Amino acid sequence: MKYNDSKRYALLQGYVKAVNKGDISPLIGFDLYESKAREIKDELVGLKINNDINYEITDFSTHFIDRVLGQTSTSHEGMRLGTTIEQLKDSIANPRKLSEPYYVPVKKAE
Repeated sequence: MKYNDSKRYALLQGYVKAVNKGDISPLIGFDLYESKAREIKDELVGLKINNDINYEITDFSTHFIDRVLGQTSTSHEGMRLGTTIEQLKDSIANPRKLSEPYYVPVKKAE
């Protein structure tokens, strides 16, 4: 894979790094990671962000895949939830200007 499919190998390296850092669960598996990368490429790359300056999404990093997947599927203090492609599309289509840093409060699990 390293020499025959360098893009897939880079994706595998990103997956291993994310698992080792705790950014994603090892239970996700590389197949799902690779599938999510394909989904991001198909659904988000090429979209335009319309705000004061027009931008087009031309690529993404493995770090972005990690953020989309998240660390957990339910709220836990100190752990990041993933997001859906639909939520990302909505954010791209309807960007907000924030004058103050925006923080989403996380409810402590009981």
